[in-house]
This record gives sequence, structure tokens and C-alpha cells, in this order.
Amino acid sequence: MLTELLRESKSPGLNLLIHTPNRCTNMAKDKLHDIVEIALAKDGWMNIQPLTLDYAGTEFNLDIIADKLIGAEQGNLKIAVEVKSFGNPSVTYDFHQAVGQYLHYRMALSYIGIERIPYLAIPEAIYTNYLTQPFFQDSLALHRVNLVTIDPLRQEIVRWNPNPLKPLRNLGRSLTRFVSKLSLILCWKRFLSI
Repeated sequence: MLTELLRESKSPGLNLLIHTPNRCTNMAKDKLHDIVEIALAKDGWMNIQPLTLDYAGTEFNLDIIADKLIGAEQGNLKIAVEVKSFGNPSVTYDFHQAVGQYLHYRMALSYIGIERIPYLAIPEAIYTNYLTQPFFQDSLALHRVNLVTIDPLRQEIVRWNPNPLKPLRNLGRSLTRFVSKLSLILCWKRFLSI
């Protein structure tokens, strides 16, 4: 797995470190972390593990990376997930921290050249009770934060925003329409040349 992750980086000379038992021991897991791992596994994600990134000497401990096999031609879909349970009394304070970390992880992934779609994992109740308010929605849109919401009791994903599979589904539909139109044009061309 380490060599696979090293190949993911497009920037030569930059360090990409993977979590090992002797490494990242000071990284505190969010209390929702294990539940998110279970929910991702239930949703068909594989290779679920933490990752440490080195951004020019500054280490970042990414909560979760995961892969999902889409198809033989399309390969794997790759995500990076920052987990936040919003356990403090102030949702606004937790939101500031969560979005800030998300933006820094997204920046580090881009800087190192790792192609993973970043997501912020939060409890569904936090999303529906608070983050649907205009301030939070405007901030999420302005900063282009991808969300995945989790039901902690069922240990399942409730929603992806945006859904990482949707662009691939739309591409499939577009390709199908294109092939249909092309087939129709070729049929007419053959018909007219007879």
C-alpha cells in the first residue's frame, strides 16, 4: 500500500507518509471516527485507513482515506475524509474548526499532488438541525466543502453532498446518449448512400 500511495504523489521529492503503529500516536481520533469507518465499509469503500501527509515539513494527519472500485475501465474512486462529531457546546465554533481543517487538508492534497476527493464527515443531526441555516450553507458553498453525513446509531451514510459517484453516472448517461446519436447518424448515412 505504501508504494501505491507514493505513486499517487505527482510532486517528486515530497514526503508522503502512511500511518503505522509507531507513527501518528499523538493523533487524537474524533469520537465519530470508528463509526465513519464502519459506514464507509458498509457503503462498499475499501482500504480504509488514516494517512499522514508532509507539506514542506508540516505534518497533517488525515483521518481517513478510502477507495471504491467503480469499474474495470474507470478504476478506483479515491476520497479523503476529515471526521468531526461537533461535540462542543458551540456548533459555530466546531464549524469554524472543521472547515479550517478541511481547507488545509484539501490544500495539502493538492500541493503534494494526491488525487483524492476531500470530504468532511459529520453527524446527520448536526447537518439537519444547524448546517441547513443560511450562514452555514453559504460558507459551505463559498469554500466548496464536500460533505458526507452519518447516522451514528445505524452506522450508515445518510447523504453525500455532492455524491462522488454522480459525475461518473452522468458521464455514463452522456456517453450512452452520444453513442445512440452517433449510431443514428451512421444508420442514416448508410441509408442515404444506398
